[in-house]
Amino acid sequence: VTVGDGTKLTVINFIFNADFKKTFVLKFVAQPTDATVGQRSNVTIPCIAVSLSKVAYKWIHNGTELKLTTTSERYRLNEPDGNLTIINITQNESGRYRCIANNRFGSALSLKAEIRVACEYTIDLNPLLFVLPFIFHIF
Repeated sequence: VTVGDGTKLTVINFIFNADFKKTFVLKFVAQPTDATVGQRSNVTIPCIAVSLSKVAYKWIHNGTELKLTTTSERYRLNEPDGNLTIINITQNESGRYRCIANNRFGSALSLKAEIRVACEYTIDLNPLLFVLPFIFHIF
């Protein structure tokens, strides 16, 4: 083939056979797993896929795609892997998480993971300390 500027190029034609295509298929080496975490903690949910082609990641929470931006204060997509870090997790972020890995040849959906955020209860005993002496003096 001759290009417009007179440069000659050799074009090699090859057929994508099944074995060659398999090398570009995404394969998960780490997937999300169920976990129970403390409220207001930082949580990292694993997701790593490998392929000979560059891999990009998305995350789904309870069926809705998370908006992952570089300026997000709540969610961080760790690069170059697809691990998701949630900063100061709250009860609202409990639920099912799933990772989508994709490259130019297709996409793969990870296993689902159930993330449970444990409740924290604080009982303030100080008001009782002030009320109890008055009750005893009345009787």
